[in-house]
Amino acid sequence: MGFHYFARGSVASHGHFRIVRSGVPVQVRGLVVKPGDVLHGDENGLISVPPAPLGDLQAAVENVRSKERRLMEYVRSAGFKLDGVKPYF
Repeated sequence: MGFHYFARGSVASHGHFRIVRSGVPVQVRGLVVKPGDVLHGDENGLISVPPAPLGDLQAAVENVRSKERRLMEYVRSAGFKLDGVKPYF
């Protein structure tokens, strides 16, 4: 189907699975996922992104990237001190 998937546990790369249904709500480790939900996941877990006007999404993403960029510039600078990180949070 061309999309990433999440499983309750480890899955062997050559394991056999079958799709029983699609387009129905499922539960992934306690998180109920409904068709159309926006998800974000990585090796640390999976979250459902709350509904929001998509027009605001680009500004929110740029805000996070800007803050992270400033923090990383400070961390990589010659004047880096651990106490100096506090203002970034």
